[in-house]
Amino acid sequence: MKNKVLLILFVISIIAVTILKSMFVCDLPIVANIGLGVDDALMIDITKHLSNGQWVGNYGDVIISKGLTFPFLLLASYNLGIDYITMMTVIYSLACLVLILVLSKRIKNKFMLFLIYVITLFVPIMYSYQVMQRIYRNALIPSFAILIISGYTYLLFSRNEEKSFWKRFLVSLLTGFVLALFWYTREDSIWMIPYIAFMSLSILVATIVKNKKISKELFINILLLIIPIIMIFGYRHIICTQNEKHFGVYTVYNNESYNKAMKSLKKVKKYDYYDNIDYTVAKLKKVAEVSCLDGIYGTLEGLVYGYSLFDSSPEEGEVANGWFPWALKSALNQHGYYSTAQNINNFFDELHNDIEAALADGRLEYEDVKPDLKTQITKVFKAAYLTFKAVLKYEDIYFRVEPSEYKQQDKEAYLNFYKYTGNHFFVQNVESKEEVNLTNNPDNYKEIVNKKADIIEKLIKIYKVLNLITFVLAIVLYIIFTIIVFVGLFKKNLSRFEMWAVISGVLGAMFTLIMGIAYETAFNAYVITAMYLSAVYSLMLIFSMLMIGQFIKIIVEKVKEKKEINQEVTVKENA
Repeated sequence: MKNKVLLILFVISIIAVTILKSMFVCDLPIVANIGLGVDDALMIDITKHLSNGQWVGNYGDVIISKGLTFPFLLLASYNLGIDYITMMTVIYSLACLVLILVLSKRIKNKFMLFLIYVITLFVPIMYSYQVMQRIYRNALIPSFAILIISGYTYLLFSRNEEKSFWKRFLVSLLTGFVLALFWYTREDSIWMIPYIAFMSLSILVATIVKNKKISKELFINILLLIIPIIMIFGYRHIICTQNEKHFGVYTVYNNESYNKAMKSLKKVKKYDYYDNIDYTVAKLKKVAEVSCLDGIYGTLEGLVYGYSLFDSSPEEGEVANGWFPWALKSALNQHGYYSTAQNINNFFDELHNDIEAALADGRLEYEDVKPDLKTQITKVFKAAYLTFKAVLKYEDIYFRVEPSEYKQQDKEAYLNFYKYTGNHFFVQNVESKEEVNLTNNPDNYKEIVNKKADIIEKLIKIYKVLNLITFVLAIVLYIIFTIIVFVGLFKKNLSRFEMWAVISGVLGAMFTLIMGIAYETAFNAYVITAMYLSAVYSLMLIFSMLMIGQFIKIIVEKVKEKKEINQEVTVKENA
């Protein structure tokens, strides 16, 4: 009876906090970045074309440069009549709920499960300007990361449950579905590979150790682990087929011609040295003198300077590696090369051949500066330190309530954001500085949002302290826990291996993403922002709570064990 009451209270509490979170975010404003034609505005543009049955629109320099999962979900939200923020909140809430449902197979303490749910659900990254307020793909990454982790955790926990094959098969399919969507949301999804590899290995090793031979269970688990990978390729095939149908190229992102040309261009000597810059103006000028790049060089030079203004060192007039492709593609687009996919492919093929020929006959020089390993490692460590610091201190996480500047000629662009998201936003006339109500905001809307912004700022402060304390403690406990687990393994005791694998997997996924951001910052462009790190914040909290909870469980078990021993001794003495 007591257990039933606790279960009912647990369910009611989960429903209550979920409704509370939904009510809190339902009328938060978005930020309509209409000028970001390669980011936010591109997502809206693609969604508009999809809704009109025009695939992703006309072929161009950016139209197939980004993953299509976010526009697909934005379209689904639009067709269902659900606003963007509600849709993203529902997906994230569902991810948190799935997580605790899976964990409940091993964690029986309802309070601990409720704590994990609430702390994960209200993480401030899901209010942040860079993630939730922007109409951009990073809002999906935390949800997908949690769902993928939940799927593989379930496959680990249920690896020996032969009778529940079809349930496990369904979980494998759903995990594969989410993994495929995740893989083609952003182009840096590779950070999830180490996690998938580690969890897959853990499942297989645990199965082999239990059966001590090649068994039917092992082959079933191998099948269930292969299905998610197959689904990635299936989703890729669908996108490639549609791109081939509409543009004549079987590709998701950049094609082989582009990749070959960029590799050739990178081989050429820089002639000027700048940190994190492989495509210097001096190099581009030399290449233009001996290749088809000559026809667009004037435009490209101007765009390099323009994009350099977004860089960390704009005074150099050079553009970091991460920005250069956009400058090059934009220059080619302005000169009409993106009229068809075949046309742009021909250009990149020609550029590749021109550069290789010039390198072969000495008209261009090879880059002769060999990277210094010590310097590279130092750069990565410095960037890693800055990244960890940014995550632990919740840097760059904030809620924006200031209005955007509005010009009459931009009205249609703003209304498109409103049409395909259904959310309010603030704009003010650039000349009069008066607010322009384009989204039917209630009279006191800004006052409502400001009150919520105050709550969000307090939440950020609380989580900042909570995150730092719990993560440092969890790391110390993880080291001790790892020693306990491996000592147990030597004694053929697998009782703690499952939770160690889950906790290690979460930590590994988080660490891989952080190091990926550090590497990109060290060698390409500064990307230590909440937008790119969006998945880290939830994963860090999940790791900390699981690790601390597991250690509390160990202590409780030891105390109970000691009490039982003392009771046995007492009984014997009394006898």
